[in-house]
Amino acid sequence: MDSISIEIVFTLLLNALPIIIMVIPWILIRKKAFGKLYFRVMMGIIIFYLIYWVLPIIFQYNKAPDELGIGSNEETLSLSYILIHFTSLIMQFIQYPLITLPFIFFLAPIITFLIVLNRLRKEEGSISDNLQKISYDYKKSPFKQIKDELLNGDWVREREILKVIVVLLPISLYLLQVILKITGLEAYSLQNSETALGWFLEIIFAYLAVLIFAIELLSSSKLSLKGRYFGESIREQTYKSLYTVGLPISLLSIILFLVDNSTSIDIIFYFLAYSLMGSVIFILFLKIFEPISVLILIKLIDWWKRKRENLNKINKNNLYYGIIFGLIAVFGYIIVTYFSFNILYSIYFPEGEAYSNYLINQSLYDAVNPSLFDAASLDLMIIFNAIGTTILPLIITTIVLLYCFRYTKSLSTATSTFLIVIVALSVLFSLIQFLPLINYAEEYWVTGRVSYTFLLDIRFFTLRTALLDARLEGILGILAIPFLYGRTVFAMVIWGLMAFYLSKKFRRENIQLEDKVMEKIFYSTVSDYLTLEE
Repeated sequence: MDSISIEIVFTLLLNALPIIIMVIPWILIRKKAFGKLYFRVMMGIIIFYLIYWVLPIIFQYNKAPDELGIGSNEETLSLSYILIHFTSLIMQFIQYPLITLPFIFFLAPIITFLIVLNRLRKEEGSISDNLQKISYDYKKSPFKQIKDELLNGDWVREREILKVIVVLLPISLYLLQVILKITGLEAYSLQNSETALGWFLEIIFAYLAVLIFAIELLSSSKLSLKGRYFGESIREQTYKSLYTVGLPISLLSIILFLVDNSTSIDIIFYFLAYSLMGSVIFILFLKIFEPISVLILIKLIDWWKRKRENLNKINKNNLYYGIIFGLIAVFGYIIVTYFSFNILYSIYFPEGEAYSNYLINQSLYDAVNPSLFDAASLDLMIIFNAIGTTILPLIITTIVLLYCFRYTKSLSTATSTFLIVIVALSVLFSLIQFLPLINYAEEYWVTGRVSYTFLLDIRFFTLRTALLDARLEGILGILAIPFLYGRTVFAMVIWGLMAFYLSKKFRRENIQLEDKVMEKIFYSTVSDYLTLEE
């Protein structure tokens, strides 16, 4: 075997190694419910891997690859780099299920609720009276629903939703390009390591998914008015209209976009593939988050039915619980971060912010031949950053919210004051350059740059992590505000509710009252209600 063949085999083997390691556990547990969940996570990571680690090659065929130089005593760093790089990629991937998807699954029930109110306006009688005639069918606990859906293995709804998103994506891309032209911003510049298009596409996808899932939620929540389901008909009519009107407009949008960007078709294809990746990840986790979204919608409707009573009888203790537990979350995060996480971070990056800025400059897309050590250090910094700004805050707030929900008798009141404390202190800490619980900074969009290095004196190719400046300005910055500033807040609520309700048991029993008349009785755990002393 000649040297070129050896390099090709070595390149394929080393780049595929993380995927092979990840697939092996699935083979052993694939028939269990956890195996079904693992499969969805694994498929999301693989798709993310293909888009971030493989697809960038298509617009770099005419560019010389970077050489990741190896220093003395770094001969074995190449193999470690592959594992560190893949771990960094996983940390970037988990931003979707931890942050981006909760934004969609929290906001969609609110949009669905507004659609329901609009539907009730068209009925005879007042909205308040019609709200009393709204009923729903929530038979199982969220945990039982998720388990049953995973074991069911039915992908019909996911395929239908994916088709709708695919129809609308080209329209979104073209409209975004028009906005960029009007504002005078450059969509992308690989020479200057900049992209407004790539980062905002992710935001556009989130908004689009919110609207589509809001329509889907009308059907999946099984809301009924006067005993008749009405969500399914609205869903079918909406989807039919989108196919009829949206498909021709999408085709026209693609043509117009290609005419305006005829010299950059490869890059445009990459951005479209990136959007499609987000869509696939969304449908992979649909059945995981949907039960909580339905529960939020039901609670919104029930709260609105008794809004005057709820507003007039706000228990001050619930307000205090939210404030106290909010403070516990903030200062708990500070203690964990500064007395454990920061110590570990300083061991790997003793130079602090100066070295971080150096790594960023060395990792820009247009950087010339960064060293292998710098490339590995950037990926390690991304791992630390994901843990410190995403994973730790969510773990801490979820645990604290779980205890808060156990003490309070009004989840909505306690959650509202809890979030007010979190957001207010995060904004304050950001202004005084102190580490906030919610980190609003998002300045770089991550892609891959074709590079090569050596292992056992054999050259192999891979993609180093490359950064593109993605700061949004003007109208794009304004349009991005709900996503940038709301996603972490909504994620805290979603994960808090998930932790609280997944352990709850939902039981029901049908009791015969008369001929053809049944009464449905719901049971929950005794601890959900006031004690005799209270």
